[in-house]
Amino acid sequence: MNYHNETLDVNTPTQIKDSCEHLLLLKKVIEREYYPEFKDVQKNIDNLKASITTALKAECKHEYVEDYIDSDIDNGGKYITYCSKCECTFT
Repeated sequence: MNYHNETLDVNTPTQIKDSCEHLLLLKKVIEREYYPEFKDVQKNIDNLKASITTALKAECKHEYVEDYIDSDIDNGGKYITYCSKCECTFT
C-alpha cells in the first residue's frame, strides 16, 4: 500500500485494530526522540503526540484496566484507568 497517495480507510474491525497498532508504534518512536535545542521541533512533536493520542482514544477498541500506582510517598498513590491495547490513560 502506498501511504503517500492513499487515505487509510478504517471501516472494518481489523483495519481499525491495525491503524491503532500503527499509531501506537509511531507514538513510541516519537517519544524516544527529544531534542531540547530544537524547541520549535519539540513543540511540533508534542502536538503530533497529542493528535496520535486523540486518534487512539477515538479508534481503539479499549480493554480497560484499573490499577493503583504509588505516585507520591507523602500523599499515597492513586487509582488510574488505562487501556492495555493502546496504553492511553483515562480519568
